[in-house]
Amino acid sequence: MGYSLPILVGCIAVTFLSCGENLRQTQEAAKALSTMAEHAPKMEALQKQIEQRQAERRAKGDTTAMHYEKLLEYIPSSVNGFSSVGEPEGSTSTMGDFSLSTAKRTYQGSDGAELTIELVDYNANAAALALAGMGVFLNVSVDNPEERSRTFDPQLPTSGAWESLKKRSHIAEVTYVLGGRFLLHITATKQESTDRVKAIAQQLNLRALASM
Repeated sequence: MGYSLPILVGCIAVTFLSCGENLRQTQEAAKALSTMAEHAPKMEALQKQIEQRQAERRAKGDTTAMHYEKLLEYIPSSVNGFSSVGEPEGSTSTMGDFSLSTAKRTYQGSDGAELTIELVDYNANAAALALAGMGVFLNVSVDNPEERSRTFDPQLPTSGAWESLKKRSHIAEVTYVLGGRFLLHITATKQESTDRVKAIAQQLNLRALASM
């Protein structure tokens, strides 16, 4: 099932605008929306590329989301100075043609920082993935006293990424859309930049996920 680009752009715009607490942030949201409109042809081409990848998987019989236990195998128990705490979380939901799996681990660092890694499989749900993370494919950046964020190219097939640092709360985040199928979200506290969360992402098998 395809998705409407105007609806997609509108949803992303609402996300930006909902974060605006003053005129400056609202102006930044408007600028981001303008950028999205400029990239409409690119987004349309990307939509077709993702749908083609989806069709190729279906032709091979890969029509549902990976079971969450399998998904958890892509999230290691320890990463870059963090050790997992508690039990990993996960679920797989199927209803008719709809299928979605999520897997999540929580970690504690030796410096007291907290880390979460969450991986979602949107196989067969291109529209849901579009609403969740297609903004990572746009050329967008934000820098203000509260936040410094930007999109970047992870150099992987049909993939895009977004990094964000909340300056006051020192929370770093990175989000990847991988292969037009998976959404990876990594968050860490007590950070001064996004370098650490991006390095942790590289410890995961991103290329394998992007190639599925």
